[in-house]
Amino acid sequence: MRTYKRKTDRANISKDLIKQAASEVINGTSIRKAAENNKIDRTTLSRYVNN
Repeated sequence: MRTYKRKTDRANISKDLIKQAASEVINGTSIRKAAENNKIDRTTLSRYVNN
């Protein structure tokens, strides 16, 4: 059986970067602005903040 090898690192975002952006949102920054400032996709950030 073959092991799947991921061909791209497109979705790899460091946990520290997500935590920093999430803390910005908690402190009052909009999700859109925090995502833009940290160069994270808005949908990805909102998924982490809302859960």
